[in-house]
Amino acid sequence: MDDQSPTEERITALETRVLDLETWNTHLETANADLSDMVSQQWDKIDRLTRTVELLHRRIAGLEPEIQAHKPPHY
Repeated sequence: MDDQSPTEERITALETRVLDLETWNTHLETANADLSDMVSQQWDKIDRLTRTVELLHRRIAGLEPEIQAHKPPHY
C-alpha cells in the first residue's frame, strides 16, 4: 500500500502538473521562436520579390516607346 498521506499525494500531483506545464511552455516557446524565424524569412523574401518587381516595371517602362500626341494625318 502507498505510504503517502493525502497532503503528500496532493503535493506530488501539483509537482507533476507544474512539471507538465513547464514542459508544455518550453515546447510553446520553441514553436514561437520557429514561427518568428519563418515570418522573418518570409518578409525578407517578400522584400526581395517587391524590389525585383519594381525593377522589372522600370525596365518594361524603359522599353515602351513614348507615345506622342500627334494629330493623325487626315486632320
